[in-house]
Amino acid sequence: MQDTDRHLLAGGLGLTDVFKAVFAAAIVGVMAVTFALSLAAMIYTGPLTPFLSQGIGLTLIGAAVMAVIGPLTLTYRGSLIQPQDVSTILLSLAAGAIAAQPMLSQQAAFATVVALVGVTAIATGLTAYTMGVLKLGYLVRFVPFPVISGFLAASGVLLVRGAFGMVVPDSGNWLSDLAALWPLWLPWLAVAVVIVAVSRLTSNGLAIPLVMALSLVGFYALTGLSGFDFAMMREMGLLLGPFQSGSFLNGLNPSLLQDVEWTYLLAQTPVIATIIGISMLGMLLNASGLELAIEQEIDFEREMKGVGLANIAAGLAGGLGGYHILSETLLARRFGLVGAAAGFGLAAVMLFVLFLGADVLSYLPIGLFAAVVFFLGFDLLLTAYYDHGTVMPRGELAIVVAMPVIAVVFGFMAAVGFGVAVAALLFVIAYSRVDSARVSTNGANFHARVERSPEDRALLADLGSCVSVSRLAGFLFFGSASRLVDRLQRRLEAGPAYRFAIVDMKRVVGLDVSAWSAFERLGRSCAKAGIQLTLTGLSPELAARFGRRGRSGGQHFQLAGSLDDMMLGIEETLLGEVRSTKDVGADLGLGSVTARLLQAYGNRVELAAGQELLAQGTRSDHLVFLRAGRLCATVTDPNQERQIVSRFLPGAIVGEIAYYAGVDRTATLTAETASTVICIDSAALEEMERDDPTAAAQFHRLLASVLARRLLTTTRLLNDAEL
Repeated sequence: MQDTDRHLLAGGLGLTDVFKAVFAAAIVGVMAVTFALSLAAMIYTGPLTPFLSQGIGLTLIGAAVMAVIGPLTLTYRGSLIQPQDVSTILLSLAAGAIAAQPMLSQQAAFATVVALVGVTAIATGLTAYTMGVLKLGYLVRFVPFPVISGFLAASGVLLVRGAFGMVVPDSGNWLSDLAALWPLWLPWLAVAVVIVAVSRLTSNGLAIPLVMALSLVGFYALTGLSGFDFAMMREMGLLLGPFQSGSFLNGLNPSLLQDVEWTYLLAQTPVIATIIGISMLGMLLNASGLELAIEQEIDFEREMKGVGLANIAAGLAGGLGGYHILSETLLARRFGLVGAAAGFGLAAVMLFVLFLGADVLSYLPIGLFAAVVFFLGFDLLLTAYYDHGTVMPRGELAIVVAMPVIAVVFGFMAAVGFGVAVAALLFVIAYSRVDSARVSTNGANFHARVERSPEDRALLADLGSCVSVSRLAGFLFFGSASRLVDRLQRRLEAGPAYRFAIVDMKRVVGLDVSAWSAFERLGRSCAKAGIQLTLTGLSPELAARFGRRGRSGGQHFQLAGSLDDMMLGIEETLLGEVRSTKDVGADLGLGSVTARLLQAYGNRVELAAGQELLAQGTRSDHLVFLRAGRLCATVTDPNQERQIVSRFLPGAIVGEIAYYAGVDRTATLTAETASTVICIDSAALEEMERDDPTAAAQFHRLLASVLARRLLTTTRLLNDAEL
């Protein structure tokens, strides 16, 4: 709940608060009215000039409706939704094209343009609301922070430029006009600088209105001493207006829709689509900029729904579409006008002008509003360059510096496009430096998830150095793949006599054709060196896409399903080459002494395929030695799904961690095939220690060596992974 709302509910809204709220609403409202009148004049011009009064009326109605809907629907209740200049420029071009049709009467042209304005606002609203329902607001999070800061800076520059345009007549030579007519803008520029200083040095909500009130008094004092009356000041362009007297509702009639020529309206569909796209981007950028400016998190889905409803309502009234207007929202916030009071106060001023005419505006100096626009521009520039720029790297700061220049020369959308493109380029350069290899090790440290006898594990510790294992992660693209492949190739050339090279891509989310070509180059190098290169873990989509390149010929590597299956096959190959054929069951690869102890103190258990031996989470003091068959260990994840974490071959020892640590079983042990195991519990071990202490100590040393070897392998693997 906003501060103003709290005061209202508590009954603590004092005279000072009322004065501040009324003053702020008047200032913001007059600015919004002036802005709305200028936008209406952009559309209803040329052949449509006779209908300017009706156009202003429709524009004010739509703006008032949006001002009311904003605080009722948006995250920050002080947000103001108003018509925007970028979309209005496009609408003015379309309106000019319609009005220029020789077959259309002025009345039909006006009705068609009104329908065009309304249909565009409604279509924009429906699009925004649909995006909100589909929860597409997260898309703004993909806009880089420097682009958002650059957007604020560009907005600031254009506001400052617009402020000069408000007080300096345009004769075609802008710089010369500034030098010659400095009395028209320099005092108001000084007022803006004072307001900027005051706003940053004090949080008192009356400070800015007081500066503006003193400036207004000073203006009339100086002009009075100079002998200027209102007629002279109006002739010199020092005052707002002149505006039409009376109500802007005169001449408005719903029956004008009967004169709409829909064929000419439909011909402007490309313009409508362009405005929708620009409005969606502008809405998200303005909402994101507002989030930064007020340091409050914005719910972008809610923003899109609110903006959508506001546009639909404004379009039904024949008004212009729009979205968050940063300048007036931040100005109201600076004045302390927050919560629903901002929107309702703005709507009240709109309706006042709509019904009673704009005569009162004609007596206010235009320079006062120029000073406010100067202030908003300077404030946004300070936010972008000082508040945000001091924490940015130079490359990102360059984007913020360049975007305002591009916005002035080429337009706002060009500036945003430039910012996004350069930010993407900087990201590509930075991401290409990220090492995608999460693990680079060899088969001596990395094994298949299979537990073997101590003898086989010792053999693999010696033989596994001929196997290179690399596990990749992230997205591989033209910027990173070549460097990655070059590093892998140097590793293969510098290491021992490698026979196998495995590159696991299970955690690779995507790769482009350039990356795949880089692996083809690595495959050719490996083939020349006699190394078998295998890529594992590719997703089915990537395997299917790039597998077609392999079938076309020239592929010097193979694809395999999983890293674990590939390692298992290589380990069996290496072990089969060195170990002699013998009955593993004779001593389980544990030595004759251990085999004799197991026979004397162990309990032989026969398991059928699928039979469970130990359950996860249970307490057990059994050590298990696999004599024949195959076991598997599974764990149950939070989704109650079982995952195989390891398999056990004859000679493997199971359960030593739970036994020595005295903890519950960490996995469920099940027989994959008909198996024979020897179990020995704590009671049998105690009996062994009493009967033959020397042999029992040797038995424990065997188990300790198994644990130590596993720990050593894990330590080396973590070191290779730089963990």
